[in-house]
Amino acid sequence: MILLLFLHMTTQGQTIEQTISHIRNAVFTVYAEDNNGKPFASGSGFFISSEGIGVTNFHVLEGASSGHIKDANGRIYRIKNIIDYNPKYDLIKFRIEKKQNIRVLSLSLATLPPKQGQSIISFSNPLGEFENTASTGIVSSLRHMKDYENVIQITAPISHGSSGSPVLNLNGKVIGIATFGYEQGQSLNFAVNITQLKKMNRSLSIPIGDMRRNPFDTKEIRLASLLLNNQQYADAISLLDNEIKKSSKNSYAYFLRGIAKGRIANNAPYESFVGLYNDCLTDFVTACHIDSQKSIYFTKGGVFGTNMILRKININDTTNINKEEIAYIGSYFLQHAIDLDEQNAEAYSTFANLIYQIYRLENEPRFLTAALKNISKAISIFPTNFDYALSAQIRMKLGDNGGALIDCDNCIDLDPNFYSGYYTKGQIRALKLDQISDGLLDIEKALSLAPNIEIKADIIAVKGYIYRTASSKYEGGSTDNIEMLKKSYECYKQAYELTGNSDYQNCANDIVNIKNYILNHTH
Repeated sequence: MILLLFLHMTTQGQTIEQTISHIRNAVFTVYAEDNNGKPFASGSGFFISSEGIGVTNFHVLEGASSGHIKDANGRIYRIKNIIDYNPKYDLIKFRIEKKQNIRVLSLSLATLPPKQGQSIISFSNPLGEFENTASTGIVSSLRHMKDYENVIQITAPISHGSSGSPVLNLNGKVIGIATFGYEQGQSLNFAVNITQLKKMNRSLSIPIGDMRRNPFDTKEIRLASLLLNNQQYADAISLLDNEIKKSSKNSYAYFLRGIAKGRIANNAPYESFVGLYNDCLTDFVTACHIDSQKSIYFTKGGVFGTNMILRKININDTTNINKEEIAYIGSYFLQHAIDLDEQNAEAYSTFANLIYQIYRLENEPRFLTAALKNISKAISIFPTNFDYALSAQIRMKLGDNGGALIDCDNCIDLDPNFYSGYYTKGQIRALKLDQISDGLLDIEKALSLAPNIEIKADIIAVKGYIYRTASSKYEGGSTDNIEMLKKSYECYKQAYELTGNSDYQNCANDIVNIKNYILNHTH
């Protein structure tokens, strides 16, 4: 919303119009350039010193060889060097090339922290085209996020090209730097708290092209990352093997290689996946030993370790699971990750999943309570569709059907194409609330969205169980009773044919025995 409502307000003796005029001349557009000097990305930025020191987001200039800015009056300045940068905060301080006698207008940083409900101004150049765009809003929330630490949630929009623009109080003092917004939600826009910028006190004076997210972020590492993103895991591992030979202390190389091996293991056949997971976890342990302060290293080790446990349970390989293995994944990887970052939502979520798998093995309610505590913490920090789906499963097991249905709806709202919300909702409706027809509709929807054969078979088997339960509602030997049992048998048979899992065959055999018993004793 343009600042029409505030034109007659005053801030410390000056009108909002005067404040906006000053802000306008301190804000600029930033252009990132490739090796040939051609711009390939843009964002916003602002001056914090009349000597030409500017601020923008790290991601605006990431990967650039050079860059320039264009101020509100159309003047172009080259970026001379980088004074300081922090990829975690997504911030850069830089100096422009200018004549000694030229002074630029700059913005002052707020000394008081922002407060929830406080009115704010955002001034930016969205898309690098619509320059000098002013918006207003309020501070919705002050949050701590694992990737940015202290952030400010605001209602003023952050569109493409607005990254790096100042967020100010009505006194014209900068309280944050616009960083990102969530496209799936309305008014979910975030700015890095100005306290993060105040922590950046280095005087590097390095070229733009010398910036690195990680000191071990070599050209080979970057190429390996690209290969990982393209799912070329074997090629990525080959590059990382060579990098580790060159530098055995490159924790980042071990970390990336662990991810590559883990993703291969996720899709590997039964005969080889355990060995691949063990190799993967060995790399994560090495990365954590080299750099014991990286929460993300411990988190990903816990993620792939939990995947291994989950796959063993899903294929009924419980004889090869021991409590020491589970305890190690929980205490070494996940608890350590949480100790390093108490707002690590992924670590809490994975820990909840691991504890839930222990419940599946031990069938002790205390594990459900512990799992619910961890998943609730994850949801309070940064909810995902998986978190709501897991919370729904746990609440259903605990008998909290109302809470479970709310979680299912939240899961579906976040991602209508994720099967799990419908899957759990169908079970609750059919098996807990006696809404069999509605429950089966949800189950069919989940089945249509199942991502792989194993999950598809599991959903079909649950469908078989619903039919088996429904059969008991009819008189033994009646047409409806036998029809429900036939449908149940067909479901279990189909699940067995998809996977070869003997548990499904045993369930199908049970249905045959039940049907035969009923027929033999009702005629």
